[in-house]
Amino acid sequence: MIAEAAAGLTAIRHISDLTRGLKDLSDQTKINAAIIDIQTAALDLQKSIFELNRERDQLYAENQELRQKLSNSAEKSADLDRYELKDFGSQTFAYVPKDGHSGSEPNHCLCANCFGNGIKSILQFEHITSVKQNKFLCHTCGKETFLGTPQEWKSTKGAKMSDPLWDL
Repeated sequence: MIAEAAAGLTAIRHISDLTRGLKDLSDQTKINAAIIDIQTAALDLQKSIFELNRERDQLYAENQELRQKLSNSAEKSADLDRYELKDFGSQTFAYVPKDGHSGSEPNHCLCANCFGNGIKSILQFEHITSVKQNKFLCHTCGKETFLGTPQEWKSTKGAKMSDPLWDL
């Protein structure tokens, strides 16, 4: 971009010099040659201006794209800031909405793996294990997550999501 601007200034100086020299010419052939030189310099100037405009348009488009990415990133960050890491016992973790930030959304957990990568991926409940842990699956990264403290083995027959371990 700087090179094109310098070329444009050089072309302007060249046109100015040629024009000054034109007043001292008396021979028509020399005058015609000087006019051709001026026209050539003017074309070079137009080319430089065209290149500068093209580069400016390209930089403007890149700027707009970066602004959009920054805006999207800020929105995404604000959304992720609504969550906090919760320990469900026995070092089992997932992200849950902070108190007062769940809005109209139902109780849910986000995958800690995806959350660390800036992705909001809701864990899908699969079943209660034989040691009374809730098993979840992240459909984004495929990670299985077990939440809750394992308990002594008991029959899980009749276990349902309203049991105490399902306390999000």
